[in-house]
Amino acid sequence: MDTSQGIVFVDSNAAIEAALAGRGVALARRSMVVNELEQGRLLALQVPPVVTPLAYYLVFREPTLAQPAARRFHDWLLAQAALARTVDG
Repeated sequence: MDTSQGIVFVDSNAAIEAALAGRGVALARRSMVVNELEQGRLLALQVPPVVTPLAYYLVFREPTLAQPAARRFHDWLLAQAALARTVDG
């Protein structure tokens, strides 16, 4: 990893915390910082969004969803992902 241009964060939370501390600019999903933006703790730069091929996958065995707690988690997680899509654009 080339760090000659400055600090490199491998954790989005660390980059966001550094921005909150006034240490610079962070690239983050809007859904991760929506509260900070609404509270004025962070400001969004007016730049085009960055499209990325990265993704998360929910992997499970089909019988798992027969368990009520697992089904609730599955449904909640999908709802959160849908909400994040509306916030992130």
